[in-house]
Amino acid sequence: MKIDNKVVKALRVIGQVFIVLFIALSFFDLYKYNTAYKYGSAPFYLYVLVRAVEFLIPSLICFIIARFFKKEKV
Repeated sequence: MKIDNKVVKALRVIGQVFIVLFIALSFFDLYKYNTAYKYGSAPFYLYVLVRAVEFLIPSLICFIIARFFKKEKV
């Protein structure tokens, strides 16, 4: 099965977008945590942990699949 180089590039871009979204939304959560949820029941690191599961794990999966396809192509 031959995978086009465009698919590998698209997977890398998707992984990078997930990382950027993780950083941006973590800062947004920090802003919300410090202003709106001053007396929130959950510590801030749980918000970051949820964002990591939501964005960093799919990003890692995209990078692994892209690397696998690139090695398969060679």
